[in-house]
Amino acid sequence: MRPGRRGALDRGAFVLELSDDCIQCGICAEICPVGAIDPDHSEVIDTKKCITCCACIRHCPKHARTIMASALRVSPFYFFL
Repeated sequence: MRPGRRGALDRGAFVLELSDDCIQCGICAEICPVGAIDPDHSEVIDTKKCITCCACIRHCPKHARTIMASALRVSPFYFFL
């Protein structure tokens, strides 16, 4: 997780992050179609419910939520011919 970030949800190819700009307004929890965000603690996302639809990102008035591609992991093994 990067500095200034309150929480992150790793979805394999993508990482959803919540910044310190979040004011806990609850809009993300209200707009989530599957109820994956806790309305009292918006940094808590139910990973089994989240479908990565990004509605929470699009409707956040503070733009506190972001989605990023996960870093590619390179194998430490090298093959020589």
